[in-house]
Amino acid sequence: MRALTEQEAQTLFAKLAGYTGTSLKSLIDNGQDSDRYVFRMHQNRVYYVRLALANLAVSVSRDKLLSLGTCLGITLCPYLT
Repeated sequence: MRALTEQEAQTLFAKLAGYTGTSLKSLIDNGQDSDRYVFRMHQNRVYYVRLALANLAVSVSRDKLLSLGTCLGITLCPYLT
């Protein structure tokens, strides 16, 4: 599980804005550090997950980790956009 690159984040936010409109801001600005949520990439899927859980998932090997958080189901392959 890794953080999104700048280009992947821009693509993700552009696609999410089409679905959520102005509610996208509430996904990004989610308040306190203890309840902060982040977007993480695992294999070809993007997950919306609490930062504390994402930090714990680092200790699990990539081949053993199936999923974590809410899968947005967005592939960010350049040839699919």
